[in-house]
Amino acid sequence: FNKIVMGGTRVDKGNSEQIGDSNLTITGGTFESQIVGGMTYAGSDLRGQAILTGDVNLTITGGEFKSWISGGSVSTATPGNTLVDGDITITIDASSNEITFDKDAHIVAGSYQNGVVDGRTKVVFKGLSENLHMNANNLVWGGSNADYYSNKADGRDFVTAVYGDRTDDDRTDGYRTDGDRTVSFDAFSGDFTARIRGFNTLDAVNGAEVTALAGDLSDIEFWN
Repeated sequence: FNKIVMGGTRVDKGNSEQIGDSNLTITGGTFESQIVGGMTYAGSDLRGQAILTGDVNLTITGGEFKSWISGGSVSTATPGNTLVDGDITITIDASSNEITFDKDAHIVAGSYQNGVVDGRTKVVFKGLSENLHMNANNLVWGGSNADYYSNKADGRDFVTAVYGDRTDDDRTDGYRTDGDRTVSFDAFSGDFTARIRGFNTLDAVNGAEVTALAGDLSDIEFWN
């Protein structure tokens, strides 16, 4: 595949809203360009917008990837041309097939630049590390592309366009049980060699036994 592959609608101009979930499953192939779970605003009109009202589910079970993988939406005009009103889940399942990430292939859970995600993001890794070919050049990022860490006297904040769950429904006895930006290892076994950044929650579930060899997990607030 030489051009962008997307799960949602392509918008060339004006305003467009896709109502309903966006589901994209990739089982193999070589991808030279971007993978986008949501919509693509491909126009140059700065007043246009692509709105996705629904959840995004992007699942990869095999293939070779040479460019960015975005869970949300992308825009060729300005970052504010996209909105995802829902949760985003990217699942990388290396249970049966090999999945290869070239050095310029990175996973962004949110949208391009500071495209807004009015919901939560989650990246899930399943299967065997021996089938998942990543290294420290590959970044797994929990927010939108232009999110960043802002240093301050008593630590640092994560400035993000992922709004998350703005209620307290996911808190039990003062402890968060489901984060806004989660990286999850679900029955995953072996070494994990990519860098993990931009997440505030880490899950290790269903007997996962994983050793993280790259990156800094000091920004994880909630461990499940």
